Amino acid sequence: MTLVNAELYKALLNAGVAEKLAADAARAILAAEGALPQVQMTFAEYLALSVDLAALKSEVRQLAAKIDEIKTVVTQSNIAVEDNIAVEETA
Repeated sequence: MTLVNAELYKALLNAGVAEKLAADAARAILAAEGALPQVQMTFAEYLALSVDLAALKSEVRQLAAKIDEIKTVVTQSNIAVEDNIAVEETA
């Protein structure tokens, strides 16, 4: 396996992990937001839960940004591989 292929494989694995984490976090947010109106709680508990949800949403945004970064790296790697193949074919 070439270094480019190894890096591409690693980037794809990282993207898959990040996407799973983002999906899990999104499901947790939806479940928590759906439960809010049905749960009896004090205002302090509600505020604490709201802060937790805000933090979770922030993490999901960060994961989405990381996924975009990984996709960019994968795209650049694909372009580099295609360029290398074209150079080899013309040589």
